[in-house]
Amino acid sequence: MGRKMENFIFAYKSFAACNCLSDDTDGFELLVREDGLLKYQTFTFEGCAIDLAFYKLRPETLEKIKNTMEAHAEIFEVNSQLRNGSMDGTFHQFLFTAAGKEREILALNIENSMDDQRKIRKAYRKAYGETLRQERIVLNLFFEICAILKEEKYELALDHFITPRLSVQRPK
Repeated sequence: MGRKMENFIFAYKSFAACNCLSDDTDGFELLVREDGLLKYQTFTFEGCAIDLAFYKLRPETLEKIKNTMEAHAEIFEVNSQLRNGSMDGTFHQFLFTAAGKEREILALNIENSMDDQRKIRKAYRKAYGETLRQERIVLNLFFEICAILKEEKYELALDHFITPRLSVQRPK
């Protein structure tokens, strides 16, 4: 991402802060275009493409994603960089668009911000409480979009994308 995302309504990118995430893949990117084309790409740490696939979302799935983003207008008030004190790990980059607005958000190790029954130290909460609140806004919307995609057999999570569907021919 990192550029004007014309024709895209949603995008997610996961990549290593340094070194590799797993196997020989250092990151992946998923983009959903306004016309329902879903682009999935894996790449190396240097940004070289490893794999590229295209899929086509049903119009009703695309509409659900658009409606979900429009219902979460607070996403457009979230800071574009969320700093939670992490120094290394996995970057998570999100792009949300709705009603003529666009917000690109970059966070490091955002998965640590969701409550998982661990107590957050008071000092950490004091230093990063607002960031944690904003990360939860991002993750709540992201997970809602993941649930919509799952209805069509696309499994998107913070650390992977899986689908049994066959890739469609690359668009011109």
